[in-house]
Amino acid sequence: VQQSNMGIDELPVEILVRIFSALRDEQRYMYIHSDSRIVVTHVCRSWRSVALGAAELWTKIHSLREDVVRAYVERSQQAPLKIVYADDFYFQYGASIKPIWDILLPQSHRIRDIIASFDDVLYPFFQHLLSNGAPLLVSADLSFHMDFLTEKALMQIEAQTQITDFETYRRGFPALRDLTI
Repeated sequence: VQQSNMGIDELPVEILVRIFSALRDEQRYMYIHSDSRIVVTHVCRSWRSVALGAAELWTKIHSLREDVVRAYVERSQQAPLKIVYADDFYFQYGASIKPIWDILLPQSHRIRDIIASFDDVLYPFFQHLLSNGAPLLVSADLSFHMDFLTEKALMQIEAQTQITDFETYRRGFPALRDLTI
């Protein structure tokens, strides 16, 4: 067995992408500038090039900043997306998260996984997903933030979730395997 002294700059691109992807998967929240995906793009030109060219690195979206969400949607190219907006942390910002959903809904055909809580402001986006479908959606964990829902929204949710014709909805979600509401 021969020992090799390979430098980090000699690692194959595929290995760097796997390392960077592990960083993406470990990150739960993105506060101001703490996203490790951004950090690796500032280490050196080589890492920046690798990171920006790896669409799969940008597929997990959970930022509260519109510019970041737009950049991630663009950088992820056409790769399937994982959307995560489900903790009380996000509800501290109230309606300010609405512009984020305005960016993400046109990408519903790319959403593979979604973990989201909905309140009055975001409920129309839940309705949009139900109405328009998401053909790549495999896993959905959807909840309704009861502290922020009005009685009218609760009645709409009850009416929407009493699905009498399941096949009509199923056609919009052909890949769906896990659903939690």
